[in-house]
Amino acid sequence: MKISLKAFQVVLIFTWIFLSLPNGYAQTELEKKEEKIIDLGLISLSPEYSLGPDKNYIIYQIRNNSSGVLSTIYGWIYIYKENEKGEAENYTLVNNPHRGGILIEGKPQLPGQWGQWRFPIRRPPEDRNSLYKYRLQVFDRGIFFLRLPRSSIAKTY
Repeated sequence: MKISLKAFQVVLIFTWIFLSLPNGYAQTELEKKEEKIIDLGLISLSPEYSLGPDKNYIIYQIRNNSSGVLSTIYGWIYIYKENEKGEAENYTLVNNPHRGGILIEGKPQLPGQWGQWRFPIRRPPEDRNSLYKYRLQVFDRGIFFLRLPRSSIAKTY
């Protein structure tokens, strides 16, 4: 009886220690920046992005928060400038919202996984002196899922 009580206490102490650690030991780079992640409900996205070499597409890292497998994301990408106060102004739509994003890394994007999504954009204005920034806006109705059971997806990939 004393041995099982001691074992229970040791397990309880280790559980308390591991639960008090921030996100455990294994963290990805994006999970380390968790405070910067934008939660949109079904998906979360990193505010950092990368532009293609000709600036004709933009790549965002998106996490699947839903219980389904993501197939397509339709989003609106805006370009804007920040004034001296750091406030955003002059939002301009720079993509066709009827063309969805393309999953380029992480196929298929299962629940809880990160993936890189590429969205086509038009070229920004030719004013190179000002710094432009991009913002992705996605609504729940613009997120579509595969209708396959998870067992068939695991066999396919």
